[in-house]
Amino acid sequence: MNLTNQVRPLAIVTKAVAGGDLAKEIEAEAKGEILELKNTVNGMVVRLRALAAEVTRVTLYILPVVADL
Repeated sequence: MNLTNQVRPLAIVTKAVAGGDLAKEIEAEAKGEILELKNTVNGMVVRLRALAAEVTRVTLYILPVVADL
């Protein structure tokens, strides 16, 4: 397993996340520090996805209330 094959999926997913796509996670095999980075990025994506869902939920809850003001 060479370094390029470990890093390329990281770059693809981080670019997707930077563009707003929270559906992607890194699935490629990795080892050592690259594995730690992979797990960190995947964890970040999961937390961002949960945050986005919560923001959407609160917005949908508040929007009708604000519209009645």
